[in-house]
Amino acid sequence: MEVFTEQQVGTGLARPDFFDWARHIESTMTYVDPDIGVFMAGTNDGQGLTGAGPTVPYEDPGWDAEYRQRVATMMDTMASDGRKLVWIGEPPMRDPDIHARMERINGIVSAEASARDDVTHLDMWTLLAPPGAPGVYTDRLVFTEGTRAVRLDDGRHLNIKGSEYVAETVVDNLTASGWFPPESP
Repeated sequence: MEVFTEQQVGTGLARPDFFDWARHIESTMTYVDPDIGVFMAGTNDGQGLTGAGPTVPYEDPGWDAEYRQRVATMMDTMASDGRKLVWIGEPPMRDPDIHARMERINGIVSAEASARDDVTHLDMWTLLAPPGAPGVYTDRLVFTEGTRAVRLDDGRHLNIKGSEYVAETVVDNLTASGWFPPESP
């Protein structure tokens, strides 16, 4: 199995004038043609949405519909041609305003993923929260080797241990779902 990785720091779906994920993913899917896609974006998306028309402010009633369309476009592109997609949701945030924005984004992503058989939404709201307390921010989790920090000091981003934990969970989910393609001889 080959793994192709890519990142664009500080980007998301809100500002295609800065980085156009929809256009980029379309060409990437054609060029790489993966069996499975894994995507995570949204931490920077709780803001006004730029694009072809006027900016849609975050507070605007039309924001949800526009963001939903952007998520749907990404999901449909990444899960086309028989591909599977794991969309990694947003974790709880320390800052209450950012936390509320991530909850709104997760709701949109979860609803769009639920409408597609080849897309699954990995719930970070639960995965990176204390046991039995989904949506509660913590920067430390208990592992077999003890309690470890999983977040950076900014209260938003994952550290290396947190990233490894999420990656292991993605692999576990793909294995459990039977989505991994058969190994080539």
